[in-house]
Amino acid sequence: MNTLTHFIDTGLSLSTQLTNNEDRNFDGANANGLYEVIENETLSGRNLEGLAVSGSLFSLTTFIDVTFESCVFYASKFENCIFINCKFKDCKFEFTSITHCKFNRCKLENTDFQISPIKKSTMAFCEFDHKAQHYLSKEENSLHNCSELAPMTWEEALNNEELEANAGIPLPAQENEAPGVIELLSNVISRLKAA
Repeated sequence: MNTLTHFIDTGLSLSTQLTNNEDRNFDGANANGLYEVIENETLSGRNLEGLAVSGSLFSLTTFIDVTFESCVFYASKFENCIFINCKFKDCKFEFTSITHCKFNRCKLENTDFQISPIKKSTMAFCEFDHKAQHYLSKEENSLHNCSELAPMTWEEALNNEELEANAGIPLPAQENEAPGVIELLSNVISRLKAA
């Protein structure tokens, strides 16, 4: 069976249809809107960032030490898959079904499941946020020794917001004095005038 798994791992590609016998790297490969069927594969030790998977079927596939960051899974299906030490950070599952899968020592952080049920799956020693907890509690899932990630406090949220707002703006030379809003704004305006 021809699969288009080269978008995940060039070593797994069984299709020459998209590669045209060229040696493409991970970033240069894409699925071009074709449907994927990935069965009985093992993917380990990968960091997948910004991956978009659409209309794919993952069946009897094992993922070991794989980090999914800012990935989108749209209209796909995971069935009888195993995830070991995997991390899902800032991922979106939309119209995607996850059925009879096993998650062991996985972490789901800021992951959205929009019209994407997780059914009859098992999670052991996993960490997840309150959003994932909500979806996991809806169906016939089994949770063993799992814990919920600590929610961010108001102080942490405001500190993160302040850090993002001040990114790239040099602080005043005075070490003991906190920068004022006026000083920061004048610094930004002087940089914009110089540009």
